[in-house]
Amino acid sequence: MRTKLNPLVEGWQDSAIRQTCRLFSIGIASVLLWTGLIHLIQPYLFTHAVASYRLFPTSIAGFISIWIPYLQVILAVCLATKLVEKVALYTSGVVFVSFFIAQLSVLVRGLDIDCGCFGFGTSKVTPFSLCLPAALAFVCFIVGAQLARDATKALR
Repeated sequence: MRTKLNPLVEGWQDSAIRQTCRLFSIGIASVLLWTGLIHLIQPYLFTHAVASYRLFPTSIAGFISIWIPYLQVILAVCLATKLVEKVALYTSGVVFVSFFIAQLSVLVRGLDIDCGCFGFGTSKVTPFSLCLPAALAFVCFIVGAQLARDATKALR
């Protein structure tokens, strides 16, 4: 059974949760903006990195490598400005899950390739590199769920 808290304490808790969610959103936006801009600055290197994963034919890998950086920057702007923040969080979560699956497939197939996450030649795909997209996806979904809960709570 849940006890009713003092309204001041409950308000403080809600404020702390909202501020924590905001900090996580800004952190995710920073990662997306940073990686998106790096990929936009080095489009040929990013295309090579995407093609190295060998998940798609070269022509499709080229198309993917063109639109991913723009998607990352758009999501970063949406998160930073709170413009359709829940949609941006869930979309970012899906993007990070897809990065996780791509890296996992590389490890399963035994490929020794560059991750391509933060520019070319920065790090190889390793079990440790799987942690970043997994953690970012988890945070996106948790913060998105919290924002949805807050929106539902506000309607009551």
